[in-house]
Amino acid sequence: MKKILSLLLFALFVSTPVFANQAKGSANSGFITVTASRTEEVKPNIATITFYIETSNKVSDNAVKENKKLATEVIDAIRAHYNPDLDTLKTTSYNVVPSYIYHNNNKKTLDKYVVTTVLQFTTKAPTTMGTIINVAQQAGVTRVSGLNYSLDMENFDCSDIIKKAAKNLKSRASAAAEAIGVKVAGIKEMNVDCGGQSAVRYYAMNKVASYDSAAGESTPVPLEEGVTKVTVTITAKFWVK
Repeated sequence: MKKILSLLLFALFVSTPVFANQAKGSANSGFITVTASRTEEVKPNIATITFYIETSNKVSDNAVKENKKLATEVIDAIRAHYNPDLDTLKTTSYNVVPSYIYHNNNKKTLDKYVVTTVLQFTTKAPTTMGTIINVAQQAGVTRVSGLNYSLDMENFDCSDIIKKAAKNLKSRASAAAEAIGVKVAGIKEMNVDCGGQSAVRYYAMNKVASYDSAAGESTPVPLEEGVTKVTVTITAKFWVK
């Protein structure tokens, strides 16, 4: 029993300096975190617009038939200028709603049925949007809204912006380390985020598309895509000693 106790005490005595050295080593191997970011403006590569096609009639079936006819004409007109590799056209909403006339005696009478088809057009060639809007207006869309420009971040190459954001990252880390009396010994980890913001748009959009009847050609609606802001943020942890 005494022999076992002596061995345990000896093991504890021998291991104590090892723990002390480990603690000292950790104190000399800390890290600092540095963040750098850069924002640049780029041209958007996606444009989206919403077209509304409304018809009304006292008979619901007639309103539906009129809407179907007009919607078909609009879709055909758009598809005549459609690039399947770059464009997407889809129906996002379809509604048949009764409209009433309200009287002073709190009674109401049916006035008409309003049918609305909502189409959304998206293109990866924003410069063609002016032509598409004009074509849709000429075909009979009731309302145009929701013009939006954006950036396809999945296919956008952030490499150049990342390089610029990371350029002074180590020098900042060195300056911060020097300020607290340590030196940068290496990099522990780095996280990079590249994200796009909503486009800043500057555009003029005619309420009624122009049409040159003599030439038989429509004039594209004048649009300006503006710019999209892309921000790269880098957060890095540097070993210091």
